Amino acid sequence: MRHRLLIWTIALLPFFLVACEEEQPGWVMSEEEMVPVIKDLHLAYAGVDVTIRNPKNRPMKYQEMNELVIEKHNLDRQKFYDSYEYYQSEPALMDSIYQKVVNELNEELLTGPGANPAPNQGGPPNGQ
Repeated sequence: MRHRLLIWTIALLPFFLVACEEEQPGWVMSEEEMVPVIKDLHLAYAGVDVTIRNPKNRPMKYQEMNELVIEKHNLDRQKFYDSYEYYQSEPALMDSIYQKVVNELNEELLTGPGANPAPNQGGPPNGQ
């Protein structure tokens, strides 16, 4: 798992190094604001993919998830979509956002609920 993360980090490093130094427009949500929203969107989309077997039935549910996530984060829908379009036009910045999303998801996998606890050092497993 760590090996895969290292490979991704090395592969994406050039994009981070050439990121534009220009200031982004004031109407654009910051990367820090975008990361939790995009993370929640992708978690919602994954839930849709798992629960709705027929791919033809998913687009309407994706749209519903978009609205729920935007509402959850108390965002102006148009500002989010405009910001997303801005970041799509700036690939290095979008890559930076997605790297943060991946890092947060990896951290949750390692430390969140359901994560495998550290192996018991020297002794029987708990409860025995």
